[in-house]
Amino acid sequence: MMDGLLASAIPALYGWLQAIEKKFFFSGPILRAISLLGEGRAQIARHGELFEESRPGQVTDSRNEPILQKQEENPMKLNSILTATLALCISLTANAQLDGPSGLAFDSSGDLWVANSGANQVLELNAISGAVIKTITAGLNTPSRLTLALGQLYVTNLGANNVTVYNPKTGSLVRTITSSAISKPLALAVDAYGDVYIGNNSANNVIALNINNELVEILTQDNSGFAFTAPGALAIHGEDIYAGFGPGAGENAVISYNVGEFLTKDPQEIRVYTNSTNTGPTGIAFDPAGNVYISDFYSATWVKYSPAGTLLLTVSEGVGTPEGIALDKSENVYVSNSSLNNITVYNSSGTLIRTLD
Repeated sequence: MMDGLLASAIPALYGWLQAIEKKFFFSGPILRAISLLGEGRAQIARHGELFEESRPGQVTDSRNEPILQKQEENPMKLNSILTATLALCISLTANAQLDGPSGLAFDSSGDLWVANSGANQVLELNAISGAVIKTITAGLNTPSRLTLALGQLYVTNLGANNVTVYNPKTGSLVRTITSSAISKPLALAVDAYGDVYIGNNSANNVIALNINNELVEILTQDNSGFAFTAPGALAIHGEDIYAGFGPGAGENAVISYNVGEFLTKDPQEIRVYTNSTNTGPTGIAFDPAGNVYISDFYSATWVKYSPAGTLLLTVSEGVGTPEGIALDKSENVYVSNSSLNNITVYNSSGTLIRTLD
């Protein structure tokens, strides 16, 4: 009976694992682990080939190299291995059920954090497979943007007009930032001192709260008179804060300011990243060279600008009402598509390489 079970299960598992390997780019060790299912057998199916016993006690591969030491069959052990392997296969394919994915951020380990807005969740995902590592629900109410700073995870909640802060290692809620000045928060950044910057989309302003949760400022425009209309994105890079504004063509821009000047209510424009085609900035990210990446909601695109503000790349393939953008350590670009309930992944040239859903 055990022989029949293994004979039927092993080829199926190899087929499944090969499909996973092709989709998620896993390598040989996983398939090698499955070969353990054949312990105690004189022949084993692998990649559609049959490896025959060359001499007592050994199994060889197609190059006649020994791959497995024959042992006395132990049904209990084999059954345990089969069960564990099936569990592994299921866990590897247990991807996130994305529902209105919004803000994105990478942690230092290379895991991807997603504000899964429609499900009132924040998810920590394996960035390659999309498998869920951690799910956070405590304190969330339509989470929209998130950022990792000072060892903590900050999340804006559109439905609660607050910011919740978590320990990313445990997923536990650490504190909740509240203020009467928070109104439909749709942009978020945290500086090196713990000051929290929030873009109030409906109030058309950006506020700053200090580490003691005290209101430092409310800004409705910059030094040049540019109105902070419908802020949808904030990000801090180096000593500068980048802010994205505008609901329509001609009013759209991501503008960089010195963080210190921003805090002293005198934000002077350093650089403007804008054009009349790509509209509705919702996310901002950077590569090591300082190029600026922006997800644009209304035009359903993501774009890449040089540090000087020159438009270098526009991508629309696979993009649908994007709400966030982030880069991994290999400079692959991740874009959350809220209307498509997925995250599309592109290489540095803008070619779509996979989709997480």
